[in-house]
Amino acid sequence: MDEGNKRSRKEKLTPGLSGESDLAKFIKIIAPDDPLLKELMLEETTPFDHNPFFTGRASALKEMHSRLRSKDTDMLALCGPAGVGKTQLTQEYANHYKKEYKDILWFNARNRSTFFASCNLIAFEADITSYEDKNQSALIKDLRAWLEKQHDWLLIADDITDLELLQELLPAKSQGHVLLTTREPLPEDVASTLAVEALTPEDGALLLLRRASRIVLGDPLGKALPEDRELALQIARDLAGLPLTLNLAGAYIKESKLSLADFQQMYQKALQASVAVSQELAAFSLALFAVFSLTFFSIEALHPAAQALLRFCAFLAPNDIPERLFQDEHASLGPVLGPVAKNEREWKKTVDLLASYGLLTRDSRNAWFSLHPLVQQAVRTLLPEKQDEEKPDKRPISERLRTSRIKYPLVTRRQWVDAVIVLLNTCMPKGYSVEHWDKHDILLPHIVRCLDWIRQEEFYTHDVEQLTRHAGMYLLERVRPAEAEPLLGATVDITTRLYDKSHPNVALDISQLGDAYALMGQASEAEKCYKRALALIARKSKRLFPTMDLILRSAALFYLRQKQNAKADDLFRRLFSPTGLRKDDLDDEMLAMKLNLIGHGILHEARYEEAEVLFKHVLELFEQQGKSDQLPAVGALGNLALTYKYQGRLDEAEPLYLKSLEMITPLVPPDDLNLVGGRYNLASLYTAQGRYEEALPLMKQCYEISSRRYGANSAQLDKMRGNLGMVYNILGRYEEAEKLLKQTLTNYEKRLGVGHPETIELMEKYMDVISHLSQEEAQTRASRPLSFKQGGKHSGKAHRKKKHR
Repeated sequence: MDEGNKRSRKEKLTPGLSGESDLAKFIKIIAPDDPLLKELMLEETTPFDHNPFFTGRASALKEMHSRLRSKDTDMLALCGPAGVGKTQLTQEYANHYKKEYKDILWFNARNRSTFFASCNLIAFEADITSYEDKNQSALIKDLRAWLEKQHDWLLIADDITDLELLQELLPAKSQGHVLLTTREPLPEDVASTLAVEALTPEDGALLLLRRASRIVLGDPLGKALPEDRELALQIARDLAGLPLTLNLAGAYIKESKLSLADFQQMYQKALQASVAVSQELAAFSLALFAVFSLTFFSIEALHPAAQALLRFCAFLAPNDIPERLFQDEHASLGPVLGPVAKNEREWKKTVDLLASYGLLTRDSRNAWFSLHPLVQQAVRTLLPEKQDEEKPDKRPISERLRTSRIKYPLVTRRQWVDAVIVLLNTCMPKGYSVEHWDKHDILLPHIVRCLDWIRQEEFYTHDVEQLTRHAGMYLLERVRPAEAEPLLGATVDITTRLYDKSHPNVALDISQLGDAYALMGQASEAEKCYKRALALIARKSKRLFPTMDLILRSAALFYLRQKQNAKADDLFRRLFSPTGLRKDDLDDEMLAMKLNLIGHGILHEARYEEAEVLFKHVLELFEQQGKSDQLPAVGALGNLALTYKYQGRLDEAEPLYLKSLEMITPLVPPDDLNLVGGRYNLASLYTAQGRYEEALPLMKQCYEISSRRYGANSAQLDKMRGNLGMVYNILGRYEEAEKLLKQTLTNYEKRLGVGHPETIELMEKYMDVISHLSQEEAQTRASRPLSFKQGGKHSGKAHRKKKHR
């Protein structure tokens, strides 16, 4: 990956892994023994800021440290109700004992989507450079291997609900500590459990006074005014020692410039009013709701836009809400919040106001913020459920984009959910390629959260259809079928309600749900989906392109993986027929040739397991026809070898390449391009294995033949010339390497431009070669090509491959 692109991407991501930053490395060089600079280095490498209002818990911190340092414990779970301060306690532990850990890793483990988003971030921060070319399972394996090699790390899994996720990641022999937060205690054979209790009245009073700025930070409770101290102790008891409630109360007192006595009176009135909605408050206390309602209605009077932002956020995932979601040029936010979001100064003022009241925490470095789930629930509770006259807008999103899609003001929960769904839809990236992965992964937890509202409110709209399908297909592209299944299942549920069964979307969505089940290994569920989709397209009187082709191909590949070759071949023959409804009368040889072409396309999409199964089947068909020694079968054999190579199975690929060359040599002339391609593939395999002496004669032979066939300045020859030059460079034959790379670089500059990423990459290789020549010669030869630094229209953009499942 291009280093400039790597840095720009890091700036957008939350620091989930602490490690050696550029500052830390610089400090080690200039003053490795300076104690003040060492402390600065530790501050730089801690992945969360210290909470200045953190109060009490000294005994809990010591107990956590003692247990994690004991030989009997390497996994500790903090358990307790929501709002009791588990997350803050883990963060304080990480800050307090950061000197004892080389790396601190933070995982949001609320669900699979947030967990895998954290995995992607950690992999990037840990410089697992190949992760963008792998599916999610491979990434987890790489992370586990990384953890096995490292030591003295602290892994924090916050709000974990599924231990299997963590067990997939943790190495068998751990050289670090694992800290979990969970609401329910875990079995002792899984983890040591420490219950997090509410604050004592004294600690609660101290937190309240600090948050209300009625006492200097760091001062003990005894420094407070006597009347403040007594009232604070009483309020702390009233609020049951819950840190979240005390934090909100203190912030409200400070921002509203109230005395503690005035607050106590207002709180009692709010508490009485809260009893009226007590049936909806089972998940949190009346005290919390009463304090929150005071804050919420105060903000409503002061800043309606802040209240609107809070309501939008109430229906998103609680953590890592990206500010750019609201600042997107296409975002539909209504007449109150919309103008504020487009004004940077007003936007910052709005977010800062909510933060000052303790309703959200903002990460200004990464431009996102988080809300406590109980705060979100309180916001939703204050909204009426729905109005009888409400009707969902089922118009297509393209039509809704041309009109006012959401009618403001929004009143009910259903209306706010609808607005959030439309907002996510308009901000969702349109493609699945690598450059869109970051934005997909950032939005995905919020889309998954919306699934709850979609089910509760029974949303069956085109916006929901588009949102769930797009997110589900992205997850299939990333080979994350367990996450894709609920989204694709929701899409099927919606399309079967919105459309007649004859609509192509219905059959295609059912087939794609089958793809998810197939990838999960649930063959019976997958087959049900494929049969259902095939039955729907069988009713068509004409071919539906490309819907029918996609369904037939998916079902055929499924049956092929299940070793039901006859069923698979019947579907493939339908795929090649003019209508797609009946089997084409193809013999096995012709079918094999067509399947070989399909396999080549699947291989190009990096769907290696499917490609492997298909190429093996092609070879079986050729063998059944007695044609396994002919040119098409040799091509299929080479494709299977290439599949193994892409999978990293180099030892399995080599004998297939050798066999294909042995078979093709007597069938074609010495300068045939098929023969050249076979030799070149074998040479590439040898270079991947580090066998450069064996690769060199093959690459030279391919280059000489290709130069006669293609011409000296062709793009095909440039690739061979450049690779041959790199082999010469590795073998220390710098003169020959320089000549080849210089000619290739000249052609690249003319064809692609001096600022194109491929030109820049080749320039770096060329500079590496000439650096090995004499200093005088290097200076002379380097003077001309450096003109690329002037930049072109592609300057500064990283060339990134498209990733497919």
